[in-house]
Amino acid sequence: MSSHLVNPKLMEKQILVDLYGVGGTGCHVLSGLYRIDRGLRACQHEHGLRAMVYDPDRVSHANLGRQPFHVSDVGDYKAKTLVERNNMYSRSRFGYQNRKNPGKTDADIIISCVDSGKSRESISKINAKKGAYVIDCGNDKNFGNVFLGQFDGKLPLPYEEEPDLLRDTNPNEPSCSEADALGEQDMFVNQAVATVALQLVWSMLRHQRITVRGAFINLNTLTTNPINI
Repeated sequence: MSSHLVNPKLMEKQILVDLYGVGGTGCHVLSGLYRIDRGLRACQHEHGLRAMVYDPDRVSHANLGRQPFHVSDVGDYKAKTLVERNNMYSRSRFGYQNRKNPGKTDADIIISCVDSGKSRESISKINAKKGAYVIDCGNDKNFGNVFLGQFDGKLPLPYEEEPDLLRDTNPNEPSCSEADALGEQDMFVNQAVATVALQLVWSMLRHQRITVRGAFINLNTLTTNPINI
């Protein structure tokens, strides 16, 4: 089985992660990144990781239920709410900005949890360092996909290999109620997608080797089909 080896120099410093979007999938990814940071430190990687979260959206009633927000959070910025809350609980120092991606980044790993082709196109044009990893997460009602690649590296950039990611296939307006949101995306599809993305990050950083670079997820049949290296 083919595999991809992570440059060991990456583990000689604090790993920098950019997370774009903390909505349905991104909120679960963010929670997992805190656990990965703690796990790495427990396994003698003293530097751990630090995430910077970008999201310009505010919490709405439609976000309640599938996402870890409370009624009292409605109207507040998603990034600020989740990062400050998790920092307090975990005593970490993740950062956030209540805006879209910055256009330039020094991140070692970029995780995209955005929901539009336009936003993905913007991410595909980011001025990232050579070899930076990018993980794109996407889903519809009961299906999801995760693609791992690199900017100018050995693994293909997802947006070049899968150009359909840059096209919008769901023209519906954002849901305005929790029931409408659950009609468009089932309760746990985002969490399933986030789990695959987080496992890729954990394998890269803990074991410094991956044998797959993503997966297709079907919650109707409870199956996951890997994308091989």
